[in-house]
Amino acid sequence: MIILYKMKKIVKIILINKKEILLYKRDNKPSISYPGYWDLIGGAVEKNESEKQALKREIKEEINCEIKNIKFVKKIQLFSYGEDYSLFFFRGDIDTPIEKITLTEGQYLKYFTFEELPKIKIPEHQREIILNNKNKIL
Repeated sequence: MIILYKMKKIVKIILINKKEILLYKRDNKPSISYPGYWDLIGGAVEKNESEKQALKREIKEEINCEIKNIKFVKKIQLFSYGEDYSLFFFRGDIDTPIEKITLTEGQYLKYFTFEELPKIKIPEHQREIILNNKNKIL
């Protein structure tokens, strides 16, 4: 018997304001992946959506800000929480002051420098993508 399943697609965007990265603090609910971690804006790709369409939708839903210079950075495969994922990482420029951004999911937003990333609670695969692709991101 052959079992076919569809791998979930997730999009994430590394938002840069000058040389800082915008992250949001995830809710601290045990029912979600990475509860209480810092995370990049993004989410699941829906049926009949391209990765870039999903990314634009997620940005609008989560922070509703104008993002410039969106570019693809890297795709990775990840097995996490019992499921297989294809993660598509993009980068984009944001110049909206943090106090003017309304976050619709998670606890709050904060800008971090590249030097702060090793010290914060962020999913390891995201930390590696950001730090190993700094030249593509800046």
